[in-house]
Amino acid sequence: MTTFFTRAVGSRSIAVAALAFAQGCGGEPARPVPQHVLLIVVDTLRADHLSTYGYRRETSPALAELAASGVLFENAISQCSWTSPSMVSLMTGQYVAGERLAIPADRTTLAEVFMQNGFATGAFVSNEILSPENQFARGFHQFSPMNPYTSNQPIVDWLTRMAKGKTFTYVHFNEPHDPYRPPRKSMWNFGKEGGGLPDGRLEFYRRFAKQHALEDFDHSVATIETEIGGYDDEVFAVDARIRELLAAVHTLGQDASTVVLVTADHGEGLWTREAYDVGQRAAKLAGGEKPTLVNVLMNSHGNQVNHELLHVPLILRAPGLRAGTKIAAWVENVDVAPTLLELCDLAVPAGLQGRSLLALLDAPATVPARDVFSHTRFASSVIDANGMQLVLPTELGRCELGLGTELYDLKRDPEARENLAAREPAIVDALSRVAHERLAIGIPGKDEVSPANLSILNALGYTDNGIVEVAVDRSRISTPDLIAVLVDPTVGCTARLEVVKALRGRTLDDEQRRELEAHAAHESSSTVRTELASLLAAH
Repeated sequence: MTTFFTRAVGSRSIAVAALAFAQGCGGEPARPVPQHVLLIVVDTLRADHLSTYGYRRETSPALAELAASGVLFENAISQCSWTSPSMVSLMTGQYVAGERLAIPADRTTLAEVFMQNGFATGAFVSNEILSPENQFARGFHQFSPMNPYTSNQPIVDWLTRMAKGKTFTYVHFNEPHDPYRPPRKSMWNFGKEGGGLPDGRLEFYRRFAKQHALEDFDHSVATIETEIGGYDDEVFAVDARIRELLAAVHTLGQDASTVVLVTADHGEGLWTREAYDVGQRAAKLAGGEKPTLVNVLMNSHGNQVNHELLHVPLILRAPGLRAGTKIAAWVENVDVAPTLLELCDLAVPAGLQGRSLLALLDAPATVPARDVFSHTRFASSVIDANGMQLVLPTELGRCELGLGTELYDLKRDPEARENLAAREPAIVDALSRVAHERLAIGIPGKDEVSPANLSILNALGYTDNGIVEVAVDRSRISTPDLIAVLVDPTVGCTARLEVVKALRGRTLDDEQRRELEAHAAHESSSTVRTELASLLAAH
C-alpha cells in the first residue's frame, strides 16, 4: 500500500497520489476505496473474554466470523481505562494527558473529517457521558442516544436510507457493563454455570484473602463466579447485536464497499487484583462494611492501568484486506482514526499522533516497533514490543495512594503478579522516558464537571472509584484559609498537595511559617512533605 503525502494540497501532489493508489505497490492490484465505514465501539469489553481471542466460553461467534473475514489485532490497547478520555483519544487520534470529559474545541474529530469529505455521518450511542454537551456530536449529521438491549432498527434504517451515498456510522454499545444482568432470564446462561475463573485465580484468591484477613471466602468466590458469568452473558448479547448489523450490511449488498472496525473503549477488572483505596468504596469499608474479596478487589474500571483494563479487541474488515490475518504487534486505539482515513483515501489532519495500521498488513517488516501508552489520573502505562509493562504513578497516585513504580512481563506473567521494577532499572528508565514524552504531547488538563455530567458519572459508578475530581480554583483563597485547609485532619492528600502548591510565591508571616513547620512534622504524605520543605526553604 502506498503511503500518501496526505498533507499535500497542490493539484500535482493529488494527481501523483491518485496515480500511485491506482497502480498499487509492486504491480499488485490497488486496494478498493470503500464507500461506507461502520465503527463499532463496545463499552467495557475485555479482549480476553472473547472466544475470538481464545476465551474458553463461546462468547463472540459473530466477532469470530468477522475476524475470519478480516484482520484481528491480538494486542490492542486503549488510551484510558474509562470511557470519556478513551473516546476523546479515539475520536481525535491523539493521546490524553489528563482527565477529559469533553473533546476540546480546537481538536478535529474523525466524524468532522468524514463530514467535510461528503460522507453522511450518523452516531448511535448508548453511554450518556458521550453527549452533545461533551462535544461528541460534533461532525455528525444525526446523533441518536439509545439504551442498551434495545432494537438495532434505528441503525439499520439509517444505513438503508443512506445506502446510495457515502456513510460514516459510529455505534457505541453498552451491554457489558456493571451490573452484569441481562434484562431477560432467557439470556442468563453463563451466569448460571458457576466456575469461570481462569487458571491460577482461585489460588490467588486464597492467598489474598488470608493475607488481608477477608471474610466470607466461599460465598465471595461463588458471587464472583456468578458475576463473571453475567458479564459473559452480556458479551454474548452484544455479539448478537453486532451480528445483526453485519447482516444488514450484507443485505444492502455493501460487504465489498464497507469498512467494519470493532473495538472497545476499555476493559473490565472482574476481580483480577486489589482495588485502589479511594472513593465511595473506601468510605464504605471505613464505615464498617466487612472486607471481602467482592469489595476489596477491583470489579469495574477507571482508575487503574493494568492489562485487563486496557487490552481491547480490534478487528478490521475492509475491501482488499487479506482475510484471516492476525497481527501480534502492539497497537493502540489512537491508531483507529488514521487507519480509517487512509483506507478511505482521505487526508489526515495535522496533529494526529496515532499511525495507520495498514503498513502492518502490507509490509510488517518495515514497521518499527512502538511502545503503547495509556493514562489515568493515578498512573500511566507503557508497554514495549516485548510485552514489558511499566505502571508509573502520577504525582496524585503517589500522594493519594502511596503508589510505587511497577514493571511486569506480560508474556510470562499475564495477570501481572510479580513486580520486576527493582530488578530491571534500565527498562524502568527507558519506559519512564516514553511515558513522559507521551504526557508532554497528549491532550492536557481537566474540563469542568457540570451537574449533569456529575449525575451521569455517579450513575455509571465512576465516583465510587475516585476516578473524577471536581477542580477547585485556590488561587484566590486567602493564605490563612489555605493553611486552615492544610491542617484540617479530614482533608485528603490531593487537596493538601494543591494547597501547598497554591502557597508558592506568597509571603508568609512568622506565625504562618510556624503553623506550616508544625504540620510538616506529622504530614503523612512524603510528596506533601517534600513540597512543604521546598516552600519553607524559599522563605
